[in-house]
Amino acid sequence: MNLNGKDLNRIAQSDLGRSVAVTVYTNTATKAVTGTTETSMLDQPVTLQPADMASGSVIKATLAGVITTQVNITATLTLRLGTTVITTSSIMLPNSLANNNARLELTLRFTATGVWLTGETVIQTAAGLSTPFDRPITNLTEVAVDTLTAKQLDITYQFASGVNNLTIINTEITSKK
Repeated sequence: MNLNGKDLNRIAQSDLGRSVAVTVYTNTATKAVTGTTETSMLDQPVTLQPADMASGSVIKATLAGVITTQVNITATLTLRLGTTVITTSSIMLPNSLANNNARLELTLRFTATGVWLTGETVIQTAAGLSTPFDRPITNLTEVAVDTLTAKQLDITYQFASGVNNLTIINTEITSKK
């Protein structure tokens, strides 16, 4: 017997336990972050249920868009689950970016007592930037989170000053158990 090109008599035990990523959020509109007010990069609330945060679960968020800066500027990225701040990362951005492609990837790995975070932001080369600009984002310790109640996931961005713009065009958040 054949299933998706595999002989059912030869399916490995590891194939039977493999989990599949499920999309829990996709943006429905672009989202612009300008100025000095902390602004959500998500165009609508994203609620994670306890099953999404069970020990061993993985949530991946991928955001893509364009960024423009007028001067060297500090930008702050914050990720929250409910009222708990999972990470806050501030960094000085290059000046004179002009609609450079920007990508943010975050991975949350849940344990029985909390969450670990890894990820990065990358600004691609274009006007004003000769090499890609990379910001690693990693928590060195687990953050305690109550995973037994639903939590709103939010990813925010904020510029320290000036006339700057980050427009998020595409966002996808997936859950894998």
